[in-house]
Amino acid sequence: MDGKKEGEALDNLLTNKMTYKLLSRGFAVMVLVVIVGAFASQQYKKQRADLGLSVNQPTAEQITNGTPPPVADGVPPTDQSPTEPGEYDRYRDQQCKQRLPVLASKSGLVTWQAPERLKSLHIFANRPQEIPSEFINYYTDVNYKVGTIIGGKYAGGDIILVFAQPDGPSVSSQYHVVRFQGAYYYLAKYSDPLPGKDDNAQFAIKLVSDQTFELADLNLPKTIQSTEPSVSMTYAANYGFFKNGSDFFCLDYRVKAFSDPEVGDVYTDRFLTAAEQQKATYRPQYGFYIQSPNGLSHTYTFPIPFVGKDSVPVVTWTNGKANTREYGYQSVGGCGVNNFVDNAEVALTDLTQAGTTFTGQPIYEYKSAKADELQLKYDSMYVAEGQTKISYANFIAGHPIFFWKDPFGRLIRFSDKKYQPLAECGKPVIYLYPPKPQKVHVRVTPQGGMSVSDPAYGSGWNVLATPESRLTNLADGKTYPYLFWEGRGGMYTTPTQGFSVKREDIHQFLIDKLHALGLNTQETADFIEFWEPKMQAAPYYFVTFMGNDVMDALAPLSVTPKPDTVIRVLMDFTPLQQPAQVKGYTIRTPIRKGFTVVEWGGVLR
Repeated sequence: MDGKKEGEALDNLLTNKMTYKLLSRGFAVMVLVVIVGAFASQQYKKQRADLGLSVNQPTAEQITNGTPPPVADGVPPTDQSPTEPGEYDRYRDQQCKQRLPVLASKSGLVTWQAPERLKSLHIFANRPQEIPSEFINYYTDVNYKVGTIIGGKYAGGDIILVFAQPDGPSVSSQYHVVRFQGAYYYLAKYSDPLPGKDDNAQFAIKLVSDQTFELADLNLPKTIQSTEPSVSMTYAANYGFFKNGSDFFCLDYRVKAFSDPEVGDVYTDRFLTAAEQQKATYRPQYGFYIQSPNGLSHTYTFPIPFVGKDSVPVVTWTNGKANTREYGYQSVGGCGVNNFVDNAEVALTDLTQAGTTFTGQPIYEYKSAKADELQLKYDSMYVAEGQTKISYANFIAGHPIFFWKDPFGRLIRFSDKKYQPLAECGKPVIYLYPPKPQKVHVRVTPQGGMSVSDPAYGSGWNVLATPESRLTNLADGKTYPYLFWEGRGGMYTTPTQGFSVKREDIHQFLIDKLHALGLNTQETADFIEFWEPKMQAAPYYFVTFMGNDVMDALAPLSVTPKPDTVIRVLMDFTPLQQPAQVKGYTIRTPIRKGFTVVEWGGVLR
């Protein structure tokens, strides 16, 4: 279908409004489509045959044992240019002014050094233009020599730190590779998994996988200890966009917090001045950081002692009543949260004691009920359609915000989740189109937890789906055209790669990009019906789309029976008063084959 006919079809679909309306407060939008893609698979093979190319795909075995995947017939891999405009460099682009000295090897088996960029080395090959975009993903890898091994089986070998970035906004991967006697050894224990069969990445060099090699200097403790104050901290788990140990350590905007007998000095973030906030690319996450011997920054956190998994702080107010409400202690933003704790820049003199924790520690709230933060939170409060906004007096009486002074003197802000701002992956719909009536089990586990679902989620949805997307919920026998859920992702940061679009061009832009991302006419129409009206207030918009790896990090999805193809799309957009100079990227159109899952959503603020 050409662009004109595609647009006409979409306009017709958008004119016919859906009879089953969703809750107006959408979050964590998921669109799931199950179809048979036999025709698409045949079309793909025909396309490659017409070009005289092989239809073979790299196998999982070729990836794991280091054998390079097959290159299209007659098309050798090409090297990446080290001077490509806009090429990212994790060390250089950090723009760090203060770095710590290189750490000595505790094992005595490595001589560590400051990262040395290896511009001539590339693990991944460019995707030759002759190969259809569906065949291969394009990875850019930037590599640094960070040490030399002086003992053991790789004595004399170089330790190379590899950062691999798929084309477009995505979560990067990190590998440790040893270059030894002309060969390259992938150290599995200290690396992310290599791209697998479904990723179709193409390697420029042979990687030999070493699953057992111990690099003791990089075995970091699971816990560290502060003696003054006495606090035990744990190694932070990956959370949404946050991947522990994925950035080089930088001392800018950090201060020493304490020293641990095993890892040495531990640092945390300080408040940025107003001027720093305007020009700094760094955003504090308020964790506790150490530098590892390879130069990377690793984060530790300590649990809030009076908050359990239910998010209900064990607090007694000054009137003697126990708290029963859920609170969040991380600032909300984007599709989840921005930091490990919401470190409030508030003077203790502006606060008064509001109660105590179960251990007798004081908690505080604003002395004045007219504090700017309270009034702003009340004014921006979300009120569902058909409901009445509570009075300001009742709002204040419910303790919408309180503060706790942690062992390091930080005032941590706790916000009633009922009044937290939107930070959503919006428009919750899941369509199922199996080739024949089939039972399907769907699980989605957003990192920040699920709050609303329709039908009731329980431990997942079990439905009988027909080819017309009539979904019969097996728990209650009710029929739905699609499923709904609401929740929050993990740590989220707005990507910088994307597109600058005029408001007048939004409609056609969405048609073109969503089609390129793999959405069909109906899915595109549903997407536009919800999102286009939200993109009309500003003359320009920055728009970007994220894929499977990002959505897998924010809200893991599992479907049974297992799909053959998964397409996950998340849109983020920012209103602009004038066009912006941004770095774009090439969208790789996936091919639907077999049991296909399609999920779409967007970030609501």
